Amino acid sequence: MDAIFPLGFPLATAFYLALYVATLVVHVVFMNYVLAGASYLLLASFWGGGCRKACCWQRLIKDWIPFATGLAITAGVAPLLFVQILYQREFYTANQLLSHRFMLILPILIVCFYMLYVLKSHWIQARGVAVQIGARLVVFLGFAFIAWSWTENHLLSLDEAVWRGFYAEGRSFYVATGMFARLAMWFLGAFSTLAVLLMWQARQTPGFVLDPDERSAWRRLAATGAGGLVAAGIAGAVYFLLLPAEQRAPAVSWLGGPYLATASLGAVAQLVGWVRVARSGVTTLVDRLAITVGCLATISGMAVVRESIRLGSVTLAEVQAMHADAMQIGGLGAFLGFLVLNGGLIGWTIVRTRREIFTNESRV
Repeated sequence: MDAIFPLGFPLATAFYLALYVATLVVHVVFMNYVLAGASYLLLASFWGGGCRKACCWQRLIKDWIPFATGLAITAGVAPLLFVQILYQREFYTANQLLSHRFMLILPILIVCFYMLYVLKSHWIQARGVAVQIGARLVVFLGFAFIAWSWTENHLLSLDEAVWRGFYAEGRSFYVATGMFARLAMWFLGAFSTLAVLLMWQARQTPGFVLDPDERSAWRRLAATGAGGLVAAGIAGAVYFLLLPAEQRAPAVSWLGGPYLATASLGAVAQLVGWVRVARSGVTTLVDRLAITVGCLATISGMAVVRESIRLGSVTLAEVQAMHADAMQIGGLGAFLGFLVLNGGLIGWTIVRTRREIFTNESRV
């Protein structure tokens, strides 16, 4: 593969690959907030006063994580549709054969979604610490199961030697070499995204007050961002070394290599920014922009690297004619129109909420 992604493929296939990765990146940003946020809430239950004396980051996450979950679900629809078009045999058809396994994601997601609102309620605040930790544990385990399931599903689709027999026998669980390292890479990397989003939320949320020791709060956030990034890098290196040579090669070829370099440079920019924040205990505009751009570069680059590994494991030649046929079908205008409309509505909701909060606090 001697062409940079998504070049080197027919126009229709390249078009759907580009759309898939672009929409996946949006989904990953919100998904990272939810997964890392649920984990942060659970872990924070055991330090610094736990549930009874939540730190500023806990309060912010608990207020916004239900909304972020809705965004993650909404943003996940587009990449789910595009991946079915791109990899019909390995994803769409195969998942229908084992729908009872992967459809478990839906009821668990529903339970987690409503439990997030329970965590915000006055009812649970009046309950004992054990009840609150139990509720946070349910949310964490639910989202962890969903992350595990998607990792399992993805790696199974790459294992040509196993997946036919796996589906034919109706087996329910699949474990592959490197699965835990891959899951750890995305899970730990989610904390760096969470830290970036919390950094901006703290600056943009009207009336939000950091902990009395503001420098300590910023340093704690910097440790979360940098720590998650370093840990994800180690897990990613282990996963890369465990990959078969034929899957590893596309990631360092012209197909994925430039994006791997982009992701690495983004990680360096984030680390430099977080180190500056940890040292000073404050965030400057330059730091916030460097960390944010670095975060987006890392997520985008790794999304393409992820796809390049898959492209080295599956054959698209059989379905490229179907991609061309799909591209001729009307609906792109409607998709783009609703993309703009929904994005505008989400933005309007956020702006309206901020104004209401600011207005109500001005009256107090």
